[in-house]
Amino acid sequence: MDVDVIVKTFLRPLALARLLRSIARYYPDARVTVADDGGLRQGADVNSRRACAYIDAHPQIRLLELPFNSGVSAGRNHLIRSTHAPFVLLLDDDYRFTEATRVERLVGALESDPRVGVAAGLLLDVYKGRRYPRHVEGTLDTVGDSLVHRVGAWRDPERRICDYVSNFFVARREVFDSVAWRGGIGGEHYDFFMQLRATPWQVHHDASVTIDHHRTTPALPGYRAYRQACDEAQLAFLRRWGVRSLFMATLVCSRVSTAP
Repeated sequence: MDVDVIVKTFLRPLALARLLRSIARYYPDARVTVADDGGLRQGADVNSRRACAYIDAHPQIRLLELPFNSGVSAGRNHLIRSTHAPFVLLLDDDYRFTEATRVERLVGALESDPRVGVAAGLLLDVYKGRRYPRHVEGTLDTVGDSLVHRVGAWRDPERRICDYVSNFFVARREVFDSVAWRGGIGGEHYDFFMQLRATPWQVHHDASVTIDHHRTTPALPGYRAYRQACDEAQLAFLRRWGVRSLFMATLVCSRVSTAP
């Protein structure tokens, strides 16, 4: 697979090292580029030192150092500019590959259908040793002065085409000729897929491809304050798209076929 793996990280060296080790276990030849805006190289804590040592011991992993708290959008856009493969696998630093993280299935979905620009898998939130599927795949529609995210709804149910998926996807590089991440954390993800919705590219979701999501992994001091400072980014997102609110609605049932 000609895929660049990209990871934006910030003040979570323990999570980052776990992710990198898991990638190496299942895809030992994978090219991984990490963008850090949390001062990983300067960290005096044991987890930062261990993460850097792991990176330095594996030449297929590249670390890009950004100014402190540059932001998730700046980091991801820098990762796109700094890589060149025809496909890009987007990951967060608190993920972990398992035997079900079959990236080749996502790449295959792109290769088999030129209309599809993004192919995503399913996050499994890990809590107290158990896995809980995080279903966010769905459609985005403007209804009056609100944006409605209908979880579980499809544009094309047979092909599993939707508008919105999680931060675990493979994208064609050409997609980034039309879209980029904008704004601070809390608004950048919806904004990305609203931009994508306005292009001809389609979004495919494959729930059989999963990745573990360790969202409660300990972080360095200050992480929570930066991570939770998302109010202004969310307001900026609403203003940008001319809506007053964003609603997430979960689809309870649907007829996916018109057959009697």
